[in-house]
Amino acid sequence: MKSLTQKELADLANISRSYLADVEKNRYNPSLETLDKILDALKVSNQQFYSEDKGMSEKDFLDTLDEENQALFKKIKSLSSDDAKKILDIIKIFEEENK
Repeated sequence: MKSLTQKELADLANISRSYLADVEKNRYNPSLETLDKILDALKVSNQQFYSEDKGMSEKDFLDTLDEENQALFKKIKSLSSDDAKKILDIIKIFEEENK
């Protein structure tokens, strides 16, 4: 999946960037219609999204990463959901700065 900014994804899904941000932060639950728009913009089928089989196992995924990213993934996985979201917010800041 290609990397998109919130603005780019919102534009592709024909929704506002602020609404998308609220959905990402679990402040709002999107309607099925809005979810379909987001999935279409991401080129993810409903079947892929709702499938219980989300792809490779965690071990297979970890095997694709170098040592530093494996360590980072394991540390993030051990965090609470709230703390993991904070780390993701920090990563987004770095991504924005490096554009």
